[in-house]
Amino acid sequence: MTTFRFNFNVSSDDQETPDGDKTNEEPAELHGKEAVEVACDDVPNVNTQSIEELTFGNGVQNIRYINVRHVEKFLISNKECASNGLITAIENNTDLIPSVYEGGLKIWECSIDLVEFMQEQSITFDNKNVMELGCGAGLPGIFALSNGANNVDFQDYNEEVLRYVTVQNVQLNCTTKVFNQNLKNKCHFYAGDWTNLPNILQDGGNSRYDVILTSETIYSEESQEKLYKLIKRLLKENGVAYVAAKTIYFGVGGGTRAFEALINEDNYFLCEVCKRVTRGVNREILRLHRLK
Repeated sequence: MTTFRFNFNVSSDDQETPDGDKTNEEPAELHGKEAVEVACDDVPNVNTQSIEELTFGNGVQNIRYINVRHVEKFLISNKECASNGLITAIENNTDLIPSVYEGGLKIWECSIDLVEFMQEQSITFDNKNVMELGCGAGLPGIFALSNGANNVDFQDYNEEVLRYVTVQNVQLNCTTKVFNQNLKNKCHFYAGDWTNLPNILQDGGNSRYDVILTSETIYSEESQEKLYKLIKRLLKENGVAYVAAKTIYFGVGGGTRAFEALINEDNYFLCEVCKRVTRGVNREILRLHRLK
């Protein structure tokens, strides 16, 4: 079996310290990055030469997206548009810097798996409220938006990812003038840590969404616990969540088996494997819905 390892940096500050060095005061960074809403207007025009396209279901569904290398070059040339941490990640070709950059500039294969699965199963989103967590390029959310969703909200850790990648991709796939005019009503974009996301959602986001989509977000035990708590809070009673991920993320402790164990221990959701992908690194899509 092939295993997967992130190309990521962990600073010495993130390493475990001896018990004698611990204090009773909880570090502020444990509360995570503040959540903010990102406006979907006032984004730079997309260079048409940087646009690519993915085709699903023998041409049934096409999703256009901006080439992330173009975005990286833009941010390197305009460093005032990005945080120092994100610039460092780009310059070092780093997939992940915990609590700094969460990999949103890369199109991860599990997001493609999730779109393929939804297209194969002819899943529709008529009149549904949808949230994509850890969206990055936003491909699954865009699929939902193109297949009848009432509204789709997108969340990513980094504001720059939303502004220069996610919003651009959503706009690229809004093919009608009317749809573009209604974009502000149909989509919202949120940056920051999952722990703080409910702080900026109406009614704290409680039971807000019919469908939650997420991919490549359970790579570590910490991310799994945060994600699971958020799904429990945001998902409607009869809602469903789809989690696409690798079966194991070597070296960081995450994967579908570990997440499945967390869910089963809590006994709140029924967790089912609805698709397995064995080409390359083993991957799965999990479906969660509340136990009756």
